[in-house]
Amino acid sequence: MADLNEKLVKIHDLLAEDVLERLESGEASNDDRRVALQLLKQNAISAVPTENSPLKNLSSKLNFSSMAEKVVQLKRPEPPSAA
Repeated sequence: MADLNEKLVKIHDLLAEDVLERLESGEASNDDRRVALQLLKQNAISAVPTENSPLKNLSSKLNFSSMAEKVVQLKRPEPPSAA
């Protein structure tokens, strides 16, 4: 079983290295980016935006607060009464 675990760790490492190299080279396709995001998600990797970080800059551009008045609240149907 240890041999299988070592192989799986190696596959994981090689995949992570390959994805990282593609991202750093600037040659990453949209599919490469999706693979990178999926790899992070599957490994429970998340980030908190800090001042002057690319993530903070992106999150400020994705602010939907100005659309609050355009959101229509949906009414939940009443559950059937048990009579």
